Amino acid sequence: MRPAITAILAAVLLAVAVTPIASASPPEDVTIHSLMLAQEEGPNLGTFEAAGSDLICAEGTVTDLGYIFSRSDHSGRNLQLVVVKEFGCPDGTFLVLMRVHVDFLTGSEVFSWTILDGTGAYTDLHGQGTGTTTFPADGQFDNSYTGQLHD
Repeated sequence: MRPAITAILAAVLLAVAVTPIASASPPEDVTIHSLMLAQEEGPNLGTFEAAGSDLICAEGTVTDLGYIFSRSDHSGRNLQLVVVKEFGCPDGTFLVLMRVHVDFLTGSEVFSWTILDGTGAYTDLHGQGTGTTTFPADGQFDNSYTGQLHD
């Protein structure tokens, strides 16, 4: 009986040793620019263009799904908020969580971002990075994201 158990154990160990281990793809650098239009009623809407990674489509739509004021300092100079955006592509969507820091004194807005979830071709998409916001015209804002994606 012992030789049979040893043979089975050896076969299992050999199978495990030669079975490839699933892992995430290597990270790919990505840049995304989204031009958003602030809406008086309903969510902010916009379009985006992406470069550097073939893990997402080159262009699509963006919708602000919601935001939460998370903190402001007592000086009234700084504000932090959390924003969730949905990026739409022909082959699916992905959600991005932004942690935004607004400095009213300098007029600057910087953020970090993380991929939350995805549908279609983006169900296994992961990524994160940083970004800045500029305000090219009244009622518009341009989010520039840099970071890495992998699946």
